Amino acid sequence: MPKQPRPASSDADLADYLVDCLDDPTRWNRVLPLIRLVGPIGYREAEPVLADFLKHPEPALRSDTLLSLHGALGRESEPYLVEALDDGHTDVRQRAVSLLAVLGSDDPRFLGTIEALLLDALGAVESGEALVIAAVHAVQN
Repeated sequence: MPKQPRPASSDADLADYLVDCLDDPTRWNRVLPLIRLVGPIGYREAEPVLADFLKHPEPALRSDTLLSLHGALGRESEPYLVEALDDGHTDVRQRAVSLLAVLGSDDPRFLGTIEALLLDALGAVESGEALVIAAVHAVQN
């Protein structure tokens, strides 16, 4: 006996399913592949939906949303990326910094973030050098 075709789902049913997935922490990853596709296909119309995803509690979703916004909007994604510099999760902030660097952003908040990162790195190098020098002196004495 041939298989019966599945009834077609409406767009509203699909939208409800996706919203349910985003609201359920155990299922949000089911929509992540869809979000990842938006950037490469340049689907600019998804901007309002993607902007809402930047408020999602899952950092991986926010990070991938930044990448999709960048891919879909190009330079016009800069305000979203700059705003993400204040995100509470390191991975999201790092994604924002890398994408702003790709854009060649000259936004003062981005440049201030880069300056702070460089000063932190320089301080770590200097304190690391000081530790080595102290260790050498301790061994020699």
